[in-house]
Formats: sequence, C-alpha cells, structure tokens
Amino acid sequence: RLQAKTADDFVYDTYYSFLHYFDRNPIILNFISKNLFPIRSAIYEGNQMTGIYFELEKDLKGMIKEGLFPATSNTRYLAWTMVGTAVEILTQMTIKKKINIQDCCDYMVKLFVGGAKNAV
Repeated sequence: RLQAKTADDFVYDTYYSFLHYFDRNPIILNFISKNLFPIRSAIYEGNQMTGIYFELEKDLKGMIKEGLFPATSNTRYLAWTMVGTAVEILTQMTIKKKINIQDCCDYMVKLFVGGAKNAV
C-alpha cells in the first residue's frame, strides 16, 4: 500500500493484501473459524491493535499530506473503521467461506475514499 499513487489504490491494496492472504491460506482461515472468539478477544484486549491503528493512521496522514488521499476531519476514526471493517470481513470469510475479494475491495474503495471526501 505504501507504493500507492492514488487513494483508490491505497485502499484497494490495503484490503486486497489482507484478504488475499487469508483466502490463499485455507488452513489459517479454518483455524480462525474454529477459534474466532478467543482470537478476537486476544487481538482487541492486547496491544496488537494499537500498532495497526497507529501505522494505518500515519500512512493516511502521509497520503493526505502528499495530496494522494482526500483530506478528512479525523484520520484516527478513518483508521479505526478501516481496521474494524477488515476484521469483520475476515469474520464473514470464516462463516461464508468464499467471497469475491475484488468486488469487496472495490466496495471498500467506494466506501472509504468516497466517505473521506464527505467527512471534512
């Protein structure tokens, strides 16, 4: 995502790399599906999410500063919702087993880039 030259590429690449990893590794996805609640609890109760939020927010601020992402009133909220959405999509992948990753990523671009344009 750091090589992205547009906001669309940034969001698409962020989601695609995350979701594609799990889609390519059914053993890991199966493990997550059988241990969903303990894994979610461990992630959210520990400090793992703090680093993820911080790095994403830093990247978003850099993209905005370079004029590559729409300026938004709160990059922290944007980072939180982007990460939360990724976790929920992963959860749905464990339940539904197969999603169209490209369609999902295209929708995330519309949601987050379009939303950022309106959240000033």
